Amino acid sequence: MIPFGSNLVFSIIAKDRITIEKKVRIPPIAINEIALGFAAFVKTALINAQTLSENNK
Repeated sequence: MIPFGSNLVFSIIAKDRITIEKKVRIPPIAINEIALGFAAFVKTALINAQTLSENNK
């Protein structure tokens, strides 16, 4: 049941992304850049959190 739900959510996101690309004309490269930027931000946040927890010991 859960995999079906996640596939449904994924397909909805995929449809929205296609419609957004059609409306705004965002090149796929820009979407990849945004994704990479977000991944880098999350990675940095995780490293900062780990450093803080080590400092608090």
